[in-house]
Amino acid sequence: MRILIIPLASKIHGEKYCLKILGQYAKVFSKYNVKPYERLITSLSEAEEVMEEASGSNVHLIILTLTGGTSRLATEIASGNPNPVLIVAHGEHNSLPSALSSYNRLRNAGKRAKILFSHSPSGIDTTLGLHLRALKIIRELSRARIALVNLSEVPEYARILSRKFGFEITPIPEEVLLKEVETISDDEALENLRKKLGEKEAGLNEKVLVKISRLYLALRRILEKNSCSALAMECFNFIQKHGYTPCLPVAWLLDEGIPAACEADLYSLVLLIIAQKISGKPGWMANLASLYSERILLAHCTVPTLLCNSYSLVEHFESGKPYSISGLFQATRATISRLSIDLREIYIDCADVNAPVKLDANQCRTQVFARLHKTKLSNLLDLALGNHHVIIAGDYRGLLGAIAYHLNIKRVPLE
Repeated sequence: MRILIIPLASKIHGEKYCLKILGQYAKVFSKYNVKPYERLITSLSEAEEVMEEASGSNVHLIILTLTGGTSRLATEIASGNPNPVLIVAHGEHNSLPSALSSYNRLRNAGKRAKILFSHSPSGIDTTLGLHLRALKIIRELSRARIALVNLSEVPEYARILSRKFGFEITPIPEEVLLKEVETISDDEALENLRKKLGEKEAGLNEKVLVKISRLYLALRRILEKNSCSALAMECFNFIQKHGYTPCLPVAWLLDEGIPAACEADLYSLVLLIIAQKISGKPGWMANLASLYSERILLAHCTVPTLLCNSYSLVEHFESGKPYSISGLFQATRATISRLSIDLREIYIDCADVNAPVKLDANQCRTQVFARLHKTKLSNLLDLALGNHHVIIAGDYRGLLGAIAYHLNIKRVPLE
């Protein structure tokens, strides 16, 4: 992926002024290790020279509207690019009027565009930084390699996700997984248990815990052997067949900064990868389990323990098999998100989350109440894009919204 920053100007405004403004913008961009295009574009013939370079599907355009009289140039350059475009404007020399003309020309042509404005170029730093960070995360996402564990082939929905986001998916059939598990000795597994659980082992079935530990170590080796940075695992068939859950291995991976999703949910895994990159902490994938008068209940049988004040190991909810995690989630402000199956929309809201005083025995074992900031609960079920939602500790609505914009994914509810 490449970020192409093209400065547009009209000769009538004078080269000296235009180069001064471009220099001011260049200082801002340099903070993010990107540079504007080498020269001013002031005519249609010059615009035509950069159109081919600007038309690639992996090119993200930022148009610098240095002066008025540039809307036609912007439209010509941006029209061949398939991605949403940013138009940067300032408060002098009719920069903003020209940006508005460019914006509406592009919208009328069916293209997504957004104006970033500040009176002086230096004032654009924060807003521009948000979008440049979003583009960096998109680039990193496209370079991810994902292990799809306990599946022998990549299903069509996964291929669609791969084409959309650019990452590679490697299927890991059950026989490959089990063969790797067999290479892990009981001594290795026990040593890992001592490090991970310590005294939490007391009173639990050690033979089962050894199996769980061997599975975790096998998953780590599979990731390393296949140069993968994240995984999604089909788990329910595994639980029924082998009599124990991958809940702990998934949580341990998440705690180590390795995005991992159960139920082979690649939609949630995309958001878990983004969560780790934008917050430096693991995200949590959870069911939208119930609605109350002013809050929702989120629940799941695994959770990153880093997000919990404490936790215990209990039987898995649906199957009764060992072990799932019952975590006391830290009270915090969080971002809640969900991708639509067709990848055209993303649900984003902020919420105040906290653990219930008493757990509901009829729900998955880690439970969290969330009071949404923007979404009315009476509208939530109409807005919901699916079951699993990803919870990110912290308010990252702006950055997540910028990521969605550059991926051409519509945000709901609208800001």
